[in-house]
Amino acid sequence: MSTADESQSAAWMTVAEAYQEAWKRDHDLAMGCRDCEELVATGLHVYGLLEECKARWCEQVFRGAISFSENRDKAFRRAHQLWVMTTQAILQEVVDDIERQFDEVKGATELRRLLPIMEAALRDWQPPRLSLAVGLRDQQLTEEGAAALDRIITSTAPLPYIPQKQPVRELSADEFKRRLKR
Repeated sequence: MSTADESQSAAWMTVAEAYQEAWKRDHDLAMGCRDCEELVATGLHVYGLLEECKARWCEQVFRGAISFSENRDKAFRRAHQLWVMTTQAILQEVVDDIERQFDEVKGATELRRLLPIMEAALRDWQPPRLSLAVGLRDQQLTEEGAAALDRIITSTAPLPYIPQKQPVRELSADEFKRRLKR
């Protein structure tokens, strides 16, 4: 092979390699965007799980189905704090970079909307409490209690007679004032 052929072959290889590198770089960027969108979707899913689990726990404590636990409260609070820290890092270090190269990362707007909501929830954190209204608590009757309730419900004792009162006669304002003066 002549020197000219070798130079031309080397040039073709250089062009082909540049083409391959351009494709690989664009492909890697596109895959990075896809990975970022999956990360954001995971963050949104975890937010929903945390909120659902906390709401269920608060409802159970409120109704007296389970007792309040300081350890569980700390664990829920820590999980929420971890979500906030992770979300802040993802938005600042990953999503912002991807959005500079592409228009928008799917779900990022929603993640940004939820972040201050979770931060406020942490700032205003209130542990759940047992309902003061006994009627709102979960109640379980013993067999004796259920039997006593059945007896009350099915008792056929007559109600006492309550005579009907005469309807109240309407008075004009003047008549009312006149009677007050007496």
